[in-house]
Amino acid sequence: MRVDRRFLLAVLWLVLLTSGSGSAGNDGLELEALHSAEQLTQEVYAAYAAEQFEDVYRWMAPEIREVMTKKQYTEYQEHHFERLRLALTDIEVSDSDTAERPPRGLRTLIDDAYDAYLTVKVQYTASFYALGSQRTETIDKTVYWAAVYEEPDQVTVYLLWDPEDVLEEESYQ
Repeated sequence: MRVDRRFLLAVLWLVLLTSGSGSAGNDGLELEALHSAEQLTQEVYAAYAAEQFEDVYRWMAPEIREVMTKKQYTEYQEHHFERLRLALTDIEVSDSDTAERPPRGLRTLIDDAYDAYLTVKVQYTASFYALGSQRTETIDKTVYWAAVYEEPDQVTVYLLWDPEDVLEEESYQ
């Protein structure tokens, strides 16, 4: 029997949200959002490394999905993984924090409907082919999330990923 990842995530959300003190207020929700952002960053990068790009896409903020289709995103990523023979390993997530606003490249795209912006540090090893030889590099990134406090004890977070490269690329083939 195959268990749907979305179902597991929904259960995880429920556990996270009900394990708090009940009416924690925005401070409690902010802690939940930070904790969720760390866990989701780990999941997003695991899906990305496994080339499960549709799973990554579903976490993106609605404003990003409006300008970049799932097909555009998945074809772009498939093309680059194949062309570079890219492999990600040793994924480590750490140091979540709040941010005052979204990253610069997304400020015109993301509206003010979010209650908080979160950052999560991620480090991984990327192995790829470039200029005819295999290379391995340690990559450090900051992943941005937007949070909405929907209910007194519920928070939803969305991945903020700049679609500029996908939208500017003329052909993935």
